[in-house]
Amino acid sequence: AANEGLTTAERYGANWQSDYKLTERSFWFGGLRYEQDEFSGFDYQASLSTGYGYKFIDTDKVKFAGQAGLGYRRLKDGITGATAGDMIGTAGFDYENQLNDSTKVLDQFRIESGSDHTLFANYLGVEVKMSTVLSLAVGLDVRSNTKPPAGLKKTDTLTTANLVYSF
Repeated sequence: AANEGLTTAERYGANWQSDYKLTERSFWFGGLRYEQDEFSGFDYQASLSTGYGYKFIDTDKVKFAGQAGLGYRRLKDGITGATAGDMIGTAGFDYENQLNDSTKVLDQFRIESGSDHTLFANYLGVEVKMSTVLSLAVGLDVRSNTKPPAGLKKTDTLTTANLVYSF
């Protein structure tokens, strides 16, 4: 984002998770997360995690799953340049409610906690189908670090509008 030619926000991220089905409702997961946020105070944060998940509700209309696990996080302080790594505990919930044939509500909540700090992230969004493969999604992404580098805010919000292609 920019305001009057001055960059005020710049964040890049990638998340990947693979689930191995144990039963109809339970799964084992492995995941990777990488984030580079020029204004968070960290040059980057990256984590590798694994754990157990369970689908509490799994119907055509409503889906609700939780997961918990362990992992390793590496980060670089954007102010001091120091890098650190620590073991982390991870947990999360995924909620999806298909309101009608074209509209659904999504909520994804994640916690990543280690000895240095805890990261809380929540995405709440609405997705509306425009065709069989295209949807429009709007959402609010809230992230909070319990111990950001000195002088920086703990909480960051991002409002999004996205074109979603399903295949």
